[in-house]
Amino acid sequence: MSDNKPKGLIRRDRVVPKKSEDLSGVSSSTNNKTTTRKFDNQKSNLKVSSQIKQEIDILIKLTHNKFTYEMIEEMIDSYVNNELTEDQQRAFKSLSKLID
Repeated sequence: MSDNKPKGLIRRDRVVPKKSEDLSGVSSSTNNKTTTRKFDNQKSNLKVSSQIKQEIDILIKLTHNKFTYEMIEEMIDSYVNNELTEDQQRAFKSLSKLID
């Protein structure tokens, strides 16, 4: 029996993405001055194990927070204030301001 499977690596043509100017019929949001931030108020997913999720839920109930993000904000604040050096705290605050 002859085996028709290819041997070795399969060669494919290189895919080069087109710049946004090259795409016809697509408007760029950077050209629109009325658009401020396109992704404001959008949710992000944070993947954690089920055990960590349960622990966060318990902490939320104990601290009377309503939302997970409130608990995570408190945990970040606590970590920054108690675990980071002063230089790391300044760096964290500076980098946080850049993403706001």
